Amino acid sequence: MAGRPAGSANGTNPAGRPARPARARGAGEAPRPQGADAQGDAAAEAGIAAASEDVRGSPGAAEARERLGQAIHGRGRGEEALAALGEAVRLDPRSADAHQGRGWAMREEVLAALGEAARLGPKAA
Repeated sequence: MAGRPAGSANGTNPAGRPARPARARGAGEAPRPQGADAQGDAAAEAGIAAASEDVRGSPGAAEARERLGQAIHGRGRGEEALAALGEAVRLDPRSADAHQGRGWAMREEVLAALGEAARLGPKAA
C-alpha cells in the first residue's frame, strides 16, 4: 500500500503499533472540512507537548524520545525529528521503532534534498 512502510498492509508497523498516517492529501482526495486543519494542528501540538513532558519526566527513556520524534516528524519538522529519533536510537540501539522512525524521517529529508537539486537543475560542466 502506498505511503506505508513495508509489512503494514494491516495498518500497523512491524512492532504492531499503528502505522504513521500520510501527512499530505493526495490527488483526488476529498478536501477536509473547514476548521479540520486548525483542530489537527492543535491536536498535533498537544501530542508534541505531551511527548516533551514524557521526555522531561524520563530523560533516559528511548521510548519517550521515539514518541517525541514521531510527533515532531508528523508536523514536518524533519531536523528536530531526526535529532529526537537519533537520541532514541542512541539510548536503545535495539529499538526497531526508533530505527524505523529515524529511517522514515531521513527518507523525507533525502527526498526534499533531491527535489531541491532537481529544481535547481544540472550545472554545466
